[in-house]
Amino acid sequence: MRMWGTEASATVPADGVVAEPTTLRAELREAYRRGRRDERLHHRRSPLITVGLFAVAAIGAIVVFYAAREGSFARGGQVVDNTLTHATGQVVPNVVNSAAARTGDAMQSAGERLKNQGAALASQPANAPASSAPTSN
Repeated sequence: MRMWGTEASATVPADGVVAEPTTLRAELREAYRRGRRDERLHHRRSPLITVGLFAVAAIGAIVVFYAAREGSFARGGQVVDNTLTHATGQVVPNVVNSAAARTGDAMQSAGERLKNQGAALASQPANAPASSAPTSN
């Protein structure tokens, strides 16, 4: 029996039945495929976790890049902090201003509606019941 040969020789199992090398290879290949399929089903991946890990790795790569460019992690961290401060300094006021503008517009339209309803109630005769006031019988 050749131990390290390129061709597989027929093996004799304990029960005495000799298996053909091609049959043995096909059975091993099929068992390997089944095992891979079973493990793939057992270890399902989450796309959210994958995206999160990718984002963390990208942020880490950026920090390492700045550290290498600046010569130290402290100066690289300062550059990252300054960049984040600058970015949030521009974005946050715009978001706050647009939210305040939307709130102001909503308040003005509500005030105009109240004013119109008050004028409609004032123009009704005194003995006619108001449409929004409850009536008692």
